[in-house]
Amino acid sequence: MQPAIPHRELLDAFDTFERQGAAPQGLHIERTPFLVRELPAEGSYWIGWSDLRNLEAVQVDEILEAERAYALGLGRSVEWKHYDYDAPGDLLGRLARCGFLPGEPETVLATELGGELGGELGGAPSVPPTAPVKLVRPGPDDLQDMHGIYRSVWPNESNRVT
Repeated sequence: MQPAIPHRELLDAFDTFERQGAAPQGLHIERTPFLVRELPAEGSYWIGWSDLRNLEAVQVDEILEAERAYALGLGRSVEWKHYDYDAPGDLLGRLARCGFLPGEPETVLATELGGELGGELGGAPSVPPTAPVKLVRPGPDDLQDMHGIYRSVWPNESNRVT
């Protein structure tokens, strides 16, 4: 059996691919040395990734204030996507002090593809133990599969997904 992938390696892959990756269709990406903004043509936008871990506290606060001013200058609301492993450890408190309001907590779910659980999730293909991990950004053709998973997990909420 192949050894498990270290936790940090998975988080780094998730950050690189999902949080810093190429812009999904319909979004414009803006990259700064410390964060990535994802902006649709109109409406609210979000900061999908940030790396503030090597900064002094005053520098973190300056970046947060600059992002608040940036959003105000655009006249748009912004959501700062915060993950529990994001640094600094007190980032949520710093965001709140800067005027960012917390939204509903969200959860990322992950499972191995294959085995019993994979079968319960709509027949996910079995992955040979020697296969490398590959992260794939869902595309338009994957929406029906995603809808099926959503209906399985939240059967009473499936009418919210189109």
